[in-house]
Amino acid sequence: MVYFIFHLFYLYFWYRFLRIFLEHTTAIIGTLILALSCYMNSFSVLALTAGDNVYLFFHILTVRQFYLSNDYYGKKEFYIFILLLSLCIASKLFGVFLIFSFLFYHLLNYKCIKKIKVESSVKLTPFYLITIVCFFILVFINFFSNFNLSEKMVSALICELTYLGYFIYLFYQTKKESIVTYNFNVWQFWLIVTSVTFMLVIGISPIYLNLTNILKMFYWSNNVTRVDASTTHWYEMLGTIIIKMGPISCLVLLVSSIILFAYKKYIAQYKKIILFSVITVLVHFVFICIPNFKLNFYPMAIFPFLFLPLFLVLDIASKHNFSNLKKIGLVFVMIISIDNMSRYIYWWPNTQMDGLQFGRTAIGLSRPVIFTFELLGQVDLFDQEVGKYVGESYNQPIMICGRFVPGSDFNYYLSKGLENHLNAKFKREYKVSPFLKDMRKCVFVVTFAIAKVKRELEAKQYKIVKIFNLTEYDFAYLYIKKEFAALE
Repeated sequence: MVYFIFHLFYLYFWYRFLRIFLEHTTAIIGTLILALSCYMNSFSVLALTAGDNVYLFFHILTVRQFYLSNDYYGKKEFYIFILLLSLCIASKLFGVFLIFSFLFYHLLNYKCIKKIKVESSVKLTPFYLITIVCFFILVFINFFSNFNLSEKMVSALICELTYLGYFIYLFYQTKKESIVTYNFNVWQFWLIVTSVTFMLVIGISPIYLNLTNILKMFYWSNNVTRVDASTTHWYEMLGTIIIKMGPISCLVLLVSSIILFAYKKYIAQYKKIILFSVITVLVHFVFICIPNFKLNFYPMAIFPFLFLPLFLVLDIASKHNFSNLKKIGLVFVMIISIDNMSRYIYWWPNTQMDGLQFGRTAIGLSRPVIFTFELLGQVDLFDQEVGKYVGESYNQPIMICGRFVPGSDFNYYLSKGLENHLNAKFKREYKVSPFLKDMRKCVFVVTFAIAKVKRELEAKQYKIVKIFNLTEYDFAYLYIKKEFAALE
């Protein structure tokens, strides 16, 4: 329910963002299209990933604040913008892409934005110096001090709380007689914004008080999610986007883009939002194509910007009273709405459509299962290991308890996705159940590295017969009942 509320707030502020450059009616239609989107709506209802709706909420707030301020930040706007950007990144690290999007937007508008004005009631130079000092204190505490882990955590927390208190103090310093206007170039502005944002993110997300956790992120794709390079071509991201949006919707938006070229003399007033949207989409697309897990991670934040061509067609038709164009635009709206609602009903409850890029039998597979059993080529090893114990003549269903995420509905989707994939690829019949209570029927149990589940399995007389790992990281375990293990 909480995530659904965040989703509603997100839709409201998306409408407020559209109202900056679109008419009221067009903005409402644009919000309705987003609300009916099969992909976006699935996360608000199922709330399968806790951070997505919170992330989208802070993302649109940050984008709206930046778009409104651009090159002039009032006495509180500068601090509000940094705070929103920090909350966006803290809720999901994809928010970092916004920094690059905003920076490139400023650089491409350098002729128009040679200076960025910032009003402040306090001197920003000491504020920046204090930010740098606090950063180096955290570095010293984490890497050079002789403190134990608890002492490091407490020291880092005291440093961050002091910095957050100082930031709040600056935010409330709004005396008109002491307002100072600073003129920064693009690089100076983003150096300050990035430094302060980094410190605030650490304070908002305490996990990053240990800076080693930040460094680990740069090696995460190599150590945890190494995949076959032949399955991760950059252009496959386009296929993922088409699946998420739906082929019919993508075709409608392509036609809308072509129509815009026919009315290009009317799009000058939308130049700013078009440039901003193109940069935002391209930055996210390029950065998400760099790591080797790009097939499964798709930043939902850029999804609404892909509908922009249709919004502009409707707005041009409304402002200039092009009746035929208006009819075409409304037909497009109906097509997209019907397409998304029909897909939503058809694919329920897997309307986020994870795994569909690997075929219909893979629908519902989430990132962990795809990483472990498909992209990593572990399915063959899994079936071979099972064959060692049951033999080729065993004609009964192979009962498996697939336990992946403690206390989550994801277990059902993952288990059924694994069952479909195993039965499609091998002659043996597999039945996979997500419930631990069904283990009494199960010969095998496959689980991720969950300590609680492992202890319970050992107590129920199961033993590990196969460890699936990625480089040096133990990723998943195959257990078997000890009486079957004795047949080896």
